[in-house]
Amino acid sequence: RAGARAVDAGAAPRERWGAVCEAVRAWALDHPHEYALIYGSPVPGYSAPVDTVGPASRVGNTFIGIVRAAHAGRGLALPPLPAVLRPEAVRMTADFAEGLPPEVTAALVAAWAQLIGLISFELFGQFNRVVEDRAAFFTHAAGQLAHGVGLPAV
Repeated sequence: RAGARAVDAGAAPRERWGAVCEAVRAWALDHPHEYALIYGSPVPGYSAPVDTVGPASRVGNTFIGIVRAAHAGRGLALPPLPAVLRPEAVRMTADFAEGLPPEVTAALVAAWAQLIGLISFELFGQFNRVVEDRAAFFTHAAGQLAHGVGLPAV
């Protein structure tokens, strides 16, 4: 929800992407236990309740909307996609990202996973003694993820 509130529909797609990333990070830092329930490492034998699926997919769905709007009729450059991944990218596109080029869907799934990884590394201490200015590093990394899905710099 924080990500959705952070998005100004009139902003450029890259700015919207950055706002969502920053809002998700801020929410995770303010609510580490809730974040861990949604994105943390599962306990062996544990099956997540169905009511966690919506919250877990909210960020991804927000990104799909931003990227779909950015790519619609604009002829943005497509990320590279190895031929071996094309069938999987086509399947993912049909399952949850209809209207996006498969190249973009594959890049988007990777970016979403990397975003969660960045936040998890910060939240759970893996960046200790590695990254000191975590806010600046995160902002830069989020921009790299935006570039990877084809969002032009503003």
